[in-house]
Formats: sequence, C-alpha cells, structure tokens
Amino acid sequence: MAIARPLGSPNAHCKDQSYLLRPSKVTHYSLGHALYSKRASSLCYSTKFQNCSTSIQFQENPSQKSIVESRYLDNQSLNSVFSDSKLIKEFVDDGLFENAIRVYLRMLECGFQAEKFRFFPCLIKAFGGLGDVDKVKQVHGHVLKLGVLNDVYVGNSLLSVYWKCSAVEDAVQMFEEMRERDSISWNAMISGFCQSGDYMGSLITFSMMIWEYGVYPNRVACLSALSACSSIESLIHAREIHGFVVKSGLNVDEFLVSGLIEIYMKCGNVRTAEYVFKGILDKESSKGNTVIWNVMILGYVSNGCLLQALDLFHDMLAMGTIPNSCTLVAVLVLCSQLSDLAVGKQIHGCIVCFGLDYDVRVETALIDMYFKCGDPETGLKIFRRSQNRNLVMWGAVISNCAQSGYPAEALELFYTFISESGFADLVILLAMLRACEVGGGKNRGVKEDFLT
Repeated sequence: MAIARPLGSPNAHCKDQSYLLRPSKVTHYSLGHALYSKRASSLCYSTKFQNCSTSIQFQENPSQKSIVESRYLDNQSLNSVFSDSKLIKEFVDDGLFENAIRVYLRMLECGFQAEKFRFFPCLIKAFGGLGDVDKVKQVHGHVLKLGVLNDVYVGNSLLSVYWKCSAVEDAVQMFEEMRERDSISWNAMISGFCQSGDYMGSLITFSMMIWEYGVYPNRVACLSALSACSSIESLIHAREIHGFVVKSGLNVDEFLVSGLIEIYMKCGNVRTAEYVFKGILDKESSKGNTVIWNVMILGYVSNGCLLQALDLFHDMLAMGTIPNSCTLVAVLVLCSQLSDLAVGKQIHGCIVCFGLDYDVRVETALIDMYFKCGDPETGLKIFRRSQNRNLVMWGAVISNCAQSGYPAEALELFYTFISESGFADLVILLAMLRACEVGGGKNRGVKEDFLT
C-alpha cells in the first residue's frame, strides 16, 4: 500500500545535525570506583550445614516430603551418587528448590561424604531459588569449608545467586575474593549492576574488564552494557561498546544492533544510528527483522524526524517486512504529531489489512490519532466498539475529549467508567478537572462535588 508523503517540513524539528562519529575509548577507571565506593561489609557464613533440623529450616509440607522420600528411596537401589545428583537436578529444573536441598541433606544423613559431591553449582542454584540470602550464605560457608570455592563454576554460581537475592554488597565482595574469574564472572557483575539499577557501576565494570584485566567482552557483556548505557543515555560509553562490538565481529548480531540504534537515537545521534541501521540491512536475513525497523522508526519519531520515520515505514512495507503492533503504534504517534488526517486514515487502512485493528495498544493509538487530527467522532466510534477497553484507553479518550473541547462527553465517559470500575487514576482525574474548567459555569457544581 502506497502512503502519501504529507506536505510541509516537520523535519525541521529533527534534533540531530551531527556528522558520523566513530566509536572511541572511554576514560580508564580504578577498581575501587568500579565496584563500590564503600567497602562491602564482612560476610558471615554459617558452616552448620549437615544437621538440617538445626540449620536449614523449611515449612513442612507432608506431600513434598513424601515425594522426596519415595523418589530418594527409589534411587537408593541404584546405590549411585550420580542418581542422587540427577534427582537434585530434576527438582531444580522443575523449580522444586526445597526438595532438591532435602535430597542433598538426606544424602549427608545417610553418610555421604560431601567432598565427593560434584554438582555444587546445581545445589547453589536451588538455594538461590529460595530467594533467602541467609540460606545462600549457609551454602557459601559449606562449600568454603569443603575447599571447593576456588572452583570458578562454584564461585560463579554463588555470584549469580547473590545478585538474584539483591545482595549487592555480598556479590561485590564475592567477586573481589574470587581467585579465578572468567567471562561468566564478569558478565554476572555487569548484568547484576544493571539489573539492580546501578547503571554507571555496570558500565565502569565493563570498562575495567577490558582496560585493566584484558578480558574481551562477549555478546552477553555487550548486551548488558548497552542496556545500562541506554538507561543513562551515555553517548561516550555507547561509542566504546560499539567499538568492541565491531572489533569482535558482533556487528551482525541483530539484538546488539538494535541496542546500538536505540542508544544512539536516545542520545540524539541520528546520523550514527542511520549508519548502523544501513550496515545491518546489507545482511539479507536482517531485512525481515521487524524489531530493527521498529527501533529505527521510534528513534526518528522521538527525535522529531517525522518524515524520515514515515519514509522508513514505506520502505519497510516495500521490502515485504510485516509490521507488528509496535510498528503501527509508532507510526500512529507520528501521524498525531503531524496532525495529518489523510495519512492517519491510510495507516488505519494498513492496520485493518494486517489484522491488528483489535489490538488494544493499536486501538488506543488510533483513538489518540483521530482526536489529534481533528476527527473526534471517529475516535469515539473506535472506543465504543472496542472490546479491549483498559485503564489506558479510558484515560486516552477522556483526556482527549477534555482537551478537544468536548467536556460533556468527557463527563459522561467518566461517570460510565466509575460505574464500571469504581476508581480512577491520576490521568483520568486531571482530565476530568480540565473538562470541568472547559465547561465553565455549567460544570462548576460538578467540579466542586468532584473535588470534595
């Protein structure tokens, strides 16, 4: 379907006027700053592990206990440590973490020598699954006493579960005390800082891994660092990560490319985002990747490059790439900003053709577009026929009625919403106040009742 290009030059609002910049290195950081400005507190690990009645306490569940006993006794006939370890793994894979730990404790009660156990990473994962950092410290003390903590796989498992339990200081100290680290250790720290909201800590650790320890980042490290970079919109870190992505030959990885385009767009560096996008399109298999197109279109819209976004959507259709709901929501947003009803109706036709006219996000964006483009009747018609009306859609239609000079309709919709759901969020409340103001003296009494 051909989509007409609207008249005018809204691209005058496009923020980016920069030239293509090549990725460069960032400042070198110290170890102390990279991990934490304050030293993590000393950890106390319990080594009272063998006696489950005094150390590892669970709420008794008779059915779970019987399952453990029956399956354990069945495996005892095999008289094999491997069979017990396999049982622990099965419980962990099924999410039955307490059962996995009970099997290990039963092994110890039956005289099994813990030093011979070779599946500590799996056992540690079971403790992490409980989400209890105190119990994680108990298994930490246990493996420390057994002398197996120097195994990098055991260390990495503990590092991961400390992050999973949000025990940041424990994870930092664990990392600092590891005698051997591999790429998994570094990945755990980079992603752990990012997921805990310490985005700069994640990026500094990424830099430290490269410049101080000479460890080259892999795909996982780059993805985590890009996520952190995007959260704080750091262009200098984006260029550093981009450089290592290119040097590592990962610039054909579609997830990494999407992340790079997103961060460049967030930082207003549209030229470099275009360079990355065009580079990945040279790869035939990437032309059909809807996510990459979506990130680019959204980036154009967020930077005010509305005509470029519309042209890119046209190119996407011309190449035979099927848009999804995210694509069409982004294009509807640009139509709202252009206030071009003719283009909006063409996009609506595309939505019907692709069978996305009943997607709640698309419906909400359509309602907003019609109101913004001066056709509130069609917006209200879409709202009334919708079977997916949620809080966001109600807020959009009430707010648009108030802003478009239809206070009576806004009030009517508000009362209908209250009768159906019984509560309203801040967006709807503010829209109602606006509707009361627009209505003037006619709705003054309604406003006073509303505020009281």
